[in-house]
Amino acid sequence: MYILPNDRKITEADVEFMRYALRSKDESVFFVFNIKTGGVLTFFTSRKRTRKQIEASKHYFVLPRVTDQKVRGWIVEYSESSVGELSPQLQAEITSLGAGDAELVEIMALMDEDKTGAIHGWDHYFMCKLDERLEQWFVELPIRIRDDYSQMYEGDSPVAKKLRQLAREQDDREYFGRQLEVADDDVEDASEDSHKD
Repeated sequence: MYILPNDRKITEADVEFMRYALRSKDESVFFVFNIKTGGVLTFFTSRKRTRKQIEASKHYFVLPRVTDQKVRGWIVEYSESSVGELSPQLQAEITSLGAGDAELVEIMALMDEDKTGAIHGWDHYFMCKLDERLEQWFVELPIRIRDDYSQMYEGDSPVAKKLRQLAREQDDREYFGRQLEVADDDVEDASEDSHKD
């Protein structure tokens, strides 16, 4: 679970809807995240005026989509890390299809036909990758969205409290480290632009 700067929690239902939005292929709609409430809204792409108003807003941000190319890359990563030991032939086929322009349906059909069980962890791996992409997008927003550590390390024991504190400190280090990386990239981009003139 995540918490907005105004201390509102983003519900698990909204996080699940964001995952759906990331992987949606429906071009007739786009999905918008409200940084004040944590809610997700759906709009029809035919309403161009609405999209322009949303993009100009300081409270609403259009959720990105995960491309088929990105998913193919994840499938290849998963195959290389988990499938090869149980089925080297399946791993080679997945890598070959994933490196090309194969449709995801074709790759998924190949995975579904597997009898070795090598592919059973793919759904979990895919969800983890979607969550990583969502968290990367959170960092790109003009606000800080943080993890809700109250759900972790339950209990009031000194050990549980210390583990929650350490998790928050680690999150702070990662967040501010990512912010520095973004700032460094902006400086490099500005430097490159100044050299072009």
